[in-house]
Amino acid sequence: MVLINVDLHGIQLSGSSLQFANLTRSRLEHADLSGANLAHATLAGTHLSGATLTGAGLQYAYLTEADLFRTDLTAANLQGAVLTNACLTEANFETAD
Repeated sequence: MVLINVDLHGIQLSGSSLQFANLTRSRLEHADLSGANLAHATLAGTHLSGATLTGAGLQYAYLTEADLFRTDLTAANLQGAVLTNACLTEANFETAD
């Protein structure tokens, strides 16, 4: 799936399978992605501030320069994820891997 530079502000995608999706520079502020499978997804420059990614699978996801301000990543799997220059201010990583 390729959704580059798309506005998905506040969308409900909990439990979705988005493996290998390309969401580069998309707007996902306040989106619900809890339990979503985003393994190997490209989220470079994506705006995820205030999004819910509780229990999401982000293994090997590419989050370079992503905006994760106040994003809830509780119990998210971030093994191998690339977070270079990502904004992690006030992000919640409680029990994240």
